[in-house]
Amino acid sequence: MKFENRGTTEHKRETIETITLAEYKNLPSETREWLMTNENVPKGMCDALKGLDDSAKLKDVLIEIRRVRAEVTQNRKPVSPTSFEDSRFTSFEDILKRNLDSCGVRTRVFGTTLRELGIPVRFVDGKHDGDERTTDHAWLDIYSPKDGSWIECDPGEKDFILSDKNKRERIFHDWDELKTVLDSQPRRFK
Repeated sequence: MKFENRGTTEHKRETIETITLAEYKNLPSETREWLMTNENVPKGMCDALKGLDDSAKLKDVLIEIRRVRAEVTQNRKPVSPTSFEDSRFTSFEDILKRNLDSCGVRTRVFGTTLRELGIPVRFVDGKHDGDERTTDHAWLDIYSPKDGSWIECDPGEKDFILSDKNKRERIFHDWDELKTVLDSQPRRFK
């Protein structure tokens, strides 16, 4: 089994647009650790996603997560986290209550929800090389049972395809693992 990212935008797009929930039914044992979560999807979101059937395409699932989140937060204006810590380490329930929105928040919301639906994901911590400066960025790797690869997915992008301007630094099971790593190292949060 290969645990690598397959690079082309076309491959990512094709996988996101064609893979179905049914294809996640018989996963290899090596992927099961990426289904475990320390957090539950809040009931309102979980109930709203119950209507998805096995024929749903991954892209439709991602769009539905986005739609349900907007519905659950009553389409209130999103609020930016106050810090890196607030972006990565706020609970799913508090994210919805406060209607937080950032790359780290979206990674938690989408990653936790996809796991609830039986889709293995990895949380990615990295950097975005912008025109004026480099900033922290977060996204997901979603497992593709079609070819045993991991597909980069950016829940903040309209088409969910990660920009080439992003560079991965580390992969985590979830943000709790990142917090453990950061707590053991001298580092200042931005």
